[in-house]
Amino acid sequence: MTVLSAGSPLLMLKGFTSPQLAVQVAVVISKIARVDYPKAWPDLFQTLLALLSEATSRHTEQRTLLVLHHVLKELASKRLQSDQRAFEAVAALLTRPPGVPLTLRCPSYRGASAALTLNLSARRQVEQQSSMAAEVRAGLEEFWGAEDRRPRLLRSLVLRYIPLTSEDLEEWAVGPEAFHHALMNVAWEESVRGCAENLALALFEGHRKELAPVAVGLLHAACASPNVLEREAAYRLVAVAAEELHGALDFPAWLHSTLLPEAHGANLAAARPSPNPLRRAALLLPGHWLGELKSEDRMALHTTMLCALGRECDMAVRLAALVTLRALVDDWSFEHAEYTPFVASSFEAVGAMLQDATELDTQLQAFDYLNTLIGRLREGVALGTLSRVLCALGLDSPAVHPALLPALHAALDPSADCGVCEDGLQTWLVALRCSPDLPGGGASPLLSDLWARAWPSAMDGSTEHVAVGCRIATSALLLGGPSFLAQHGAGLAATLAAWLVGVNDRGAAHAAHTLALACQTAARGLMRVWLDHLDAVGRPGQRVLHALGLAAMLPAPVQGLLGCLGEVTAHYSATSYNVVWAGSPSREGAARDALRLDFLPPPPAHDEAEAVASEDAVGEGRRRDALWQADPVHTLSMRGFMREQLEAAAATHGKAGLLKAAADMDPSMQSELWSLAEADGD
Repeated sequence: MTVLSAGSPLLMLKGFTSPQLAVQVAVVISKIARVDYPKAWPDLFQTLLALLSEATSRHTEQRTLLVLHHVLKELASKRLQSDQRAFEAVAALLTRPPGVPLTLRCPSYRGASAALTLNLSARRQVEQQSSMAAEVRAGLEEFWGAEDRRPRLLRSLVLRYIPLTSEDLEEWAVGPEAFHHALMNVAWEESVRGCAENLALALFEGHRKELAPVAVGLLHAACASPNVLEREAAYRLVAVAAEELHGALDFPAWLHSTLLPEAHGANLAAARPSPNPLRRAALLLPGHWLGELKSEDRMALHTTMLCALGRECDMAVRLAALVTLRALVDDWSFEHAEYTPFVASSFEAVGAMLQDATELDTQLQAFDYLNTLIGRLREGVALGTLSRVLCALGLDSPAVHPALLPALHAALDPSADCGVCEDGLQTWLVALRCSPDLPGGGASPLLSDLWARAWPSAMDGSTEHVAVGCRIATSALLLGGPSFLAQHGAGLAATLAAWLVGVNDRGAAHAAHTLALACQTAARGLMRVWLDHLDAVGRPGQRVLHALGLAAMLPAPVQGLLGCLGEVTAHYSATSYNVVWAGSPSREGAARDALRLDFLPPPPAHDEAEAVASEDAVGEGRRRDALWQADPVHTLSMRGFMREQLEAAAATHGKAGLLKAAADMDPSMQSELWSLAEADGD
């Protein structure tokens, strides 16, 4: 955003005197900064700091600080790793200017009496607190060491405070997506379950040997219990205490014997309601134990997670699977060859999730996973994965065009590897096919800049890509229509003409099919231009000839021509009244409603008068009549001609198509159509 990068909106802050208006402006700037910072607005904070340092009034300083507050609040809520790194840079930028002067001024305070008093009082408070802690430490150790209180507290946490409540299950049933984010993103201090989990981790600190067997025993007891919520709580404890339970649990064996079947949805009662806490917990748990897994375990886990991403599962289950998939991809032991078989299905599943998502947090998590996966994969797989994303998004695929276009430009560069170029062409084809219809007069970046740069370099220099090139041209013609043909038709026609004579029969067949589609697109464009400019024709006879030509185009085997039937009928009806009725002896044989055109030039001006009037000379009159007789336009009946064209159009497009086109016309124009054709509507 050029205007914003110049900081001009920030310069207007001092002009707002109303506090309410200033708050609204600050909120708007923060929303823009959430999207544009740091790429499109890199100097945002430098501009704000400059405004603060140059502020000449308290009013301007307050307005600038208000904007800074809202911008920081907005940027702090972004969760992607790249956004968090950008926020860290902002923190360093903002703390350094005030921090350095304060640090330099600190030595001057050390000798002051107030500083000495503050230092001594602080030390006295620390000593008092240390002595108090020493007094109660012995009593606390005696309390927790008696009667296995730590194991009892751990059991109480797992059985009473960590399990999901009935209110949680109701929230899950109403909105699985919102339930997942509320459970995963809320601070631990704000929920009983989070506090219980944090207390359990605190118990394990320093007492791992004592509590690890207790936790494993709780897990085995819960697995034997029919209480699903109790088992889900035990799974949650094993997840959050994964590091403390290392070595105390044979996780790979338990994964294959219990967790994977649970994650697949097995061992579930048929009458169980839609919320499935056990399956969700089984999907989340392996993400905490990745260090224990071998390659074959990861392969099985990938398969299970992708099954749980299917649309038949509710969104809470799908999001749990996505969390574990994200952990698998981001793990240090990620292997490219291990994940390659799952690339296509994972992109399709995540693309479907993006279509179904209603929460912004879900979309952020999905894009974060895709971003991490593409970063992990090698260069040759990136275009293939983008193709999967485009197919999964369907009509929503333009959302990823900003990321797609630079990749296509790089892949279709003349200096790119042949294999990368082929992948780029395939991805370009998928993007064209998945694009929605363009609005009237609109242009797609896939057809404008990309076509002008990529098509000549990819197609004119070689015939290796004839098949995919013809498919790309076909999709471009279907998407862009006459506007695309008007802009790039010359280059496309030259390439197709070269292919028709320079390739084998199979390649020529591909080119001929694309050329036929281009001709159809041109015919639709010709019909449109013809109708739009017919009013510019002034001579009645010429207008009738144009109307006959428009009627003659209706039987052409071009889809969409019948959509102009109403306009053709209107022009045909209006011009038919301009016909000069035949009847003179020199025009024998003409139909009653046939057109008569004179072949004489316009009459001479007064100063160009001929010496002898010879217009009616017998010799030229005979020759003129012979020429008139030879032209069929002077002998055909306009009604009969229209009837013939409608019959031919019905044979080409089907009678149902003709009647449907007529039904879409104005009722008065329908009656005029059948009157011109001397036919009823049947």
